[in-house]
Amino acid sequence: MSAPITLAIGPRALEAQLVADIAADQRALREDLSRLSAPLRVIVSSGALRAHVAATLVREVGDSVLGVVVQTLWGAAREVLERAGLAPPVGGALFEVLARRAAAEQPQLARLLEPLDDGYGVVGETLRDFLSAGLTRAIAAELETITQREIRSDVLRDRTLALVRAAARCERSLRELGVGRSTDLLAVAAQRLRASGAQLLPARAVLVTGFSDATGQAVRLIDTLRATHGARVYVHQPPQDVLGGAGSAGQDQQRERLATGRAGFLARFLGRLGGETTPADARSTRARIALFDASGADGEVREVAYRVRELCDEGVAPERIGIT
Repeated sequence: MSAPITLAIGPRALEAQLVADIAADQRALREDLSRLSAPLRVIVSSGALRAHVAATLVREVGDSVLGVVVQTLWGAAREVLERAGLAPPVGGALFEVLARRAAAEQPQLARLLEPLDDGYGVVGETLRDFLSAGLTRAIAAELETITQREIRSDVLRDRTLALVRAAARCERSLRELGVGRSTDLLAVAAQRLRASGAQLLPARAVLVTGFSDATGQAVRLIDTLRATHGARVYVHQPPQDVLGGAGSAGQDQQRERLATGRAGFLARFLGRLGGETTPADARSTRARIALFDASGADGEVREVAYRVRELCDEGVAPERIGIT
């Protein structure tokens, strides 16, 4: 049975919970060093988050963090393939060529794109999104059925069908040529783990953090890690009042739209993973917010630069200073 998904209110509470769980693992490890036979794996969404989590663990848990590997989901997938004796998918450069050919085979797309300069380059990203979502022949057939049933506009329905068929044709061409995109690594790793089990990625525990949404291929690999390793997934949800505060009617409507959008992404992500959720034990203190007035954009940039310099002079590590 998959471990419950840990939900924290805000990213700082999520980080605090992750650090607390890894600190508990370190205490247990010192009482039983045989647990060092396999690492604790912290799997994150990006290289930047990997560096941040590693630095946070050294700072918060201690200088001697034993048997912990912090890696991206892509890095974990690559390790799975290496242990399975498989090479990562290659030939991704062919995707653009195959995507253009697949689109040109669809009259509805050809009529629209042929007159444009590099018109087929526009459709490539859409086909890429279909494949990253995990499009297969069976899914394409189901999408065609749904499109025929749900879209009433003849023009929109025909264009949608053309895109689905072009994406399916592109997927088939990649499969027939035995090549794939780098992101297909995630799908292949999930398949191998399902077939061969946890030995392809030895771990005493797997913690997954940094995801609030993901492609279909990434979600399948995360879900596979939950099935094969009992991986624990950490997800943060924004506080209810994160966009709070008094404002005009227009500002209130904008806040409501933003909050609804965030909640929608999170709900879809959790729904695709499935399983139970449990609240994080850790809590974070509310961040202190300071405001300033500046005369124009130049003044604003100068004030930000002065504040960054002050923080650096106070000993704050530069990589811990963010400007958004």
